[in-house]
Amino acid sequence: MKITKYFIVIFYIFCIFLLTPLFTNAEGLESSLKGRIILQVEENGEAWYVNPADEKLYYLGRPADAFQIMQDLGLGISESDFFNLNLVGQGVPPRLAGRILLRIGYYGKAYYVNPIDSKMHYLGRPYDAFQVMRNLSLGISNNDFNEIDKSKLIKDVTKTPYDEHDKYLLLVREISDLLQMIYGYLIAHSNRDAEIIRNDVNSNISEVEEKLAVFPKLNIDIIKQYDDFVLELEEQKENLDKTIFIKANSGYAPIIEVDDSDWIEHQNVDKGFIISHPESWSCEDLSEEYFKCSNGLSGQEQVILEIYTITCLGCNNTTVSEIKDLDRSEVYIGGIKGTRDDWEKVNNFEYLESIFRQRIYTNKYKIAFEVRAKSDNSNIYVAEEIARTFKFID
Repeated sequence: MKITKYFIVIFYIFCIFLLTPLFTNAEGLESSLKGRIILQVEENGEAWYVNPADEKLYYLGRPADAFQIMQDLGLGISESDFFNLNLVGQGVPPRLAGRILLRIGYYGKAYYVNPIDSKMHYLGRPYDAFQVMRNLSLGISNNDFNEIDKSKLIKDVTKTPYDEHDKYLLLVREISDLLQMIYGYLIAHSNRDAEIIRNDVNSNISEVEEKLAVFPKLNIDIIKQYDDFVLELEEQKENLDKTIFIKANSGYAPIIEVDDSDWIEHQNVDKGFIISHPESWSCEDLSEEYFKCSNGLSGQEQVILEIYTITCLGCNNTTVSEIKDLDRSEVYIGGIKGTRDDWEKVNNFEYLESIFRQRIYTNKYKIAFEVRAKSDNSNIYVAEEIARTFKFID
């Protein structure tokens, strides 16, 4: 009886051993490669994307093919879902491994979730998507590739019906980049000559207008996107006009010689600094990290100097190594060694103000100054001089 049972067990093990390859072949290699991008290393380097949703292999022959796959096979996710995925410390959940995610609330930007490490990789424009997907590929031999069910190979992915939609997605990214470039330029280069600013920004505005002229109107959502771009472009045109206005009016502010001989000294023991100012000005602490001086006037004549983000290095908000690595001018302020940024001037489009900023770093504090005034207000020179009287005390 025991011998009979022994042979029955051996027989079952033998059957399982014989059937295992059959099950493996029946399942197909593509099943074990779900979500991967495979590269035929023994051929011409042909790349294929194994779609985890249907286990079919989609050919990545050209950048246009990769871009088409992004749109055809992408899984739309909301902005809240996207940010929740980014908050997951251990990567994207396994159910999304190998998927292509489309941020439907942010111009359809696409990301590939690498199933190896569950990290998202931004696919960008067609060529970028093509390169990212090939760089993350897995090499496969001809023998292994031949095990794949040939009925699952999808080679013709570029379809005419999607041409207009592809053009829409490309235009959305290009127009978004240009509009951001205009805004950033006006902020960062407001100290340039007015005509240089006008010419540089107008060239970008013209480029946006050319792209809007060929913007496809495929459905209501895309038409709304077009309308939003038109409104944003008008806003940037207004910002350009305001910048030129500020540049034109700043010449009317008379440069005054600041006499500080009768200024009074304001000593702030808690924050460890001294600052001097005219008697007509008032300076006060408004919070633990916010100190303000003002000339007490309102409207066009108002000038405000703010000192903020006063940070204790011992509180782990910054480190001494950050101070040492800064490429800034070395200064001694009240005998304490530090580094200082040069003054920078930017424009506030909403209020037609000029803003001057400066930062000082030491091994004890990080201090940020900001002076705000109308562009034609000469009292701004007083505020700048007040900022220069700043000294640290132990």
